[in-house]
Amino acid sequence: MPREEDQHTAEFIHETGLTHEQAASQTDDISVVEVVGFPHKHGKPFVTEEEEINRGTQMFNFHNCICKS
Repeated sequence: MPREEDQHTAEFIHETGLTHEQAASQTDDISVVEVVGFPHKHGKPFVTEEEEINRGTQMFNFHNCICKS
């Protein structure tokens, strides 16, 4: 299905919540956020034991178990 010329731009503006001027870099009022690093040590899991028992992780594990069957 062919796309209109501005469809990609319109989708980007809709997803980011920017104005047309902000998306075109014509304004200086775009807030700049400081990048926060995530401390990770090689060989250690990203998920802690407390996070592992939460519902989202359990659903993920269940989904993986079902998909392997």
